[in-house]
Amino acid sequence: MGEQLSAAMSSGNLDLAEDLARQRLAVATGGPDRMLGNAYRNLGNVLRQKGRLEEAEDMLRKGLPMIEKENGTNSYQAIRALLNLASLMVGQGRYPDAEAVAKDALKRQDAAYPHGIDAIVVRYQLANIERQMERTDLARVLLSEADGLVIDDAPEDKGDSNSGPHWLARRRADTQMQWAHLEYQEGNLVQAAAKARLALDGYSALSEGDSGGRTQAQSLLGSVLVKTGQYVEAEPVLRESLAAALKTLGSGSQETARIQFNLGTVLSRLNRRNESLDALKASVDISRRGGFLSLFAQYARVYANALDRSGRPKEGLALRREAMDAVDRLFAQTRGLDEGTRGNLMQRFGGLYLDTVSALIARHKAEPRAAYDREALATVSRTQSRLFTEMLRQADAGRFARDDAFLALKKRQEEQRLVVAEVRRRLTSLGRDDLGEDNARTGRMDPLILQRTLQRREQVAGELKGALAELDKVDQQLWARYPRYMELTQPRPVTVELLQGTLLKPGETLLSYFLLADRALAFVVSRQQFHMLEIPLGRSEIGSLVAAIRSPEENPGEHFERLSQLDPARLNEAYEKLFRPVEPYLDATHPILIVGDGPLHTLPLELLVTRWGEAERKVFAATRDKAGNPFLGEYGTLSYLGQRYRFSYLPSLSALVSLRQYRKPETTSTLSLVSFADPLFDTAGPLPTTLEYATRNFSRRGGVQIPRLPETADEAREIARILGGRTQVY
Repeated sequence: MGEQLSAAMSSGNLDLAEDLARQRLAVATGGPDRMLGNAYRNLGNVLRQKGRLEEAEDMLRKGLPMIEKENGTNSYQAIRALLNLASLMVGQGRYPDAEAVAKDALKRQDAAYPHGIDAIVVRYQLANIERQMERTDLARVLLSEADGLVIDDAPEDKGDSNSGPHWLARRRADTQMQWAHLEYQEGNLVQAAAKARLALDGYSALSEGDSGGRTQAQSLLGSVLVKTGQYVEAEPVLRESLAAALKTLGSGSQETARIQFNLGTVLSRLNRRNESLDALKASVDISRRGGFLSLFAQYARVYANALDRSGRPKEGLALRREAMDAVDRLFAQTRGLDEGTRGNLMQRFGGLYLDTVSALIARHKAEPRAAYDREALATVSRTQSRLFTEMLRQADAGRFARDDAFLALKKRQEEQRLVVAEVRRRLTSLGRDDLGEDNARTGRMDPLILQRTLQRREQVAGELKGALAELDKVDQQLWARYPRYMELTQPRPVTVELLQGTLLKPGETLLSYFLLADRALAFVVSRQQFHMLEIPLGRSEIGSLVAAIRSPEENPGEHFERLSQLDPARLNEAYEKLFRPVEPYLDATHPILIVGDGPLHTLPLELLVTRWGEAERKVFAATRDKAGNPFLGEYGTLSYLGQRYRFSYLPSLSALVSLRQYRKPETTSTLSLVSFADPLFDTAGPLPTTLEYATRNFSRRGGVQIPRLPETADEAREIARILGGRTQVY
């Protein structure tokens, strides 16, 4: 049966392979752990290749301890089970988990068989994981290591692709394929195509056992043709690779999804809309069904845009919502990676949120009373300062680590998840969901056995439903009592209802900006009102305006006088274009909470100039030219926005949630205030380097000295008096 299973896998007949793997599991059940563990691994590997990742993981996790017990932790069986497990984790976007498992496999491999065949395979797998995490430098190192390995246990020639010269030829083809993927990811399309063709030639020279390799090589060649705009040439390549993928890898594989997506892109470019929609839908369905979160989010965005163009915007919007949920799950699963890597991974999905907000604006204009503007704000909250927001959540949730009630609930959650996994494993071992129809049609199972099996499946399916319901109860208790912990894995957006009902204090107004390519959105929220306004200024224009405003202070270098180049006209332009449109909805007697976006995070609104007419220009120029005026004194003649409003700044809407709903416990201190005021800048005596540097540059403007500021001492003493308690004023 083992040889039949290998042959079915090699030829790409995954349905037959699944049936054989299940038969092998049935035979092994009740037997020694060695047989049973390998049977679970075999079935798990088949299910993995078919894209049924959750079921595959249940099988692999069940079999791994048995394999380790019977064959040893460093056995090739255990190492290959780990690689299978890592591969399915990559498909789910669980990169930290996959990396840890693959590194464990590499450690075991190098300890037991440093020059064994799998020493190359393990490095290929780990390189693929590093590529998925945008760590191409590490992937390059691993592939170079694999290329340099001298294998001392290459199999003897038995006339098949797993032995002797055949194995060496396959290794060379695999090597070219790995490098082709890396070059493609780094944007080196010419090199990627060349290496993919070498891999394709290598696989084609081998037996049918390497049809999967040929399919992947063809698929990558098709991807290069799409990237380079060669759509007519790409179509036949992709159609041939799709036919091969369906035969060798199955309809649920990641590669099949990629080919369908590329084919959909090509057909769209060739103006064959209906065919394109079918192919794109297939790519989305496969990635959704298989739990390939990263692929699903990417493909769903493109398919949603195609639906919009086909006059189906509501379907497109629903798909975008689903894709955003997938990105949230993906982000939660990348916890443990460094911030730079996580940031790079999430950047690829930035366009999804922009598309979603734009789609919501369009729906709001079509249906003004359908609350699409409110959903737009909630969507914006999911994009803001994602890494910073999660750090706030982690800090808030960290205090539960010593809470016995929390630990007990968390333990119940983990135990119930194990129960769900075990019941799902039992259900999987009983066959596919289409067992009745499939076997009735083909006659592969005795009718009486089929009936008993279907009854057993129905019974276990009921157990699974009950186990999932019990897990949901525990989750609901955690949400009710420890929401901040649950938000770490299932983050929720900040809604208008939450802001108005809970977060904002009486009199407070929130002003949140969001920048699109062709416009900016301003959301104004208080307890009594909500408004979404469009500002006809895009992200790049706002970025240029803010950069022009800040340029004099960004790098003053040795020329402190560059601060005098601060342009009141620019400050007034920013006021007129970015703030004045929202002023009718603001109350100057109450505080304003500001959440910026992109370059607006670096623009202090207090600095904006509210009037810059002819009269203001004349006064400014006259004050600047008047002898004896203090340095930069002309700026004191301007009217600033900070004279009208009190602003507070937040990095994100979720930061307000942390501040208002998850306040830290009060801390005690022996001092109420430590203050430093009225510094003495004496150029005659020794100075700290920074002050000496500043004074030297001031003096270039005619011996100007840094004056004392005695009023700051008065302010410090008054603050100390108001606070009371023990204070230290220097």
